[in-house]
Amino acid sequence: YGEIPMEGRPHIPYYQNNIINLGSVAGQTKPSTGYTFTRIQDYTQGLAQNLIQGFDPLPPQQSKFKYRYYDLLLLHILSNSTEDSLRVFQSLFKKNNFDEIFRFLGEETNFKQDLKIMSSVPYMPFFKAIWKNL
Repeated sequence: YGEIPMEGRPHIPYYQNNIINLGSVAGQTKPSTGYTFTRIQDYTQGLAQNLIQGFDPLPPQQSKFKYRYYDLLLLHILSNSTEDSLRVFQSLFKKNNFDEIFRFLGEETNFKQDLKIMSSVPYMPFFKAIWKNL
């Protein structure tokens, strides 16, 4: 409690009658950054529409593979090199505007936008992470 779960393993939701999990307990927290806000907003909007129409609530959708892989690489960097982590985040926020960063964190980017973000950060830590996670 009071901690953001920054890990790549699946989250086990809490189940009880008439309880709908949201946020971290529903696995909506982005593992590498803790970013949850837009994921909760998107899910609750769809949830409300389902409930109004009399449908059962759907579970939150899992991230696309590419975002899960990006998270895996960044988590590797965060857990293995404070210096590289600092350089990655400094470059990310220096070389991109907030709208681009939030679209990326919200998993709303296409591959071209992903490449723009990726090209703005030091590449060597990511190559090392790819090598270690083959």
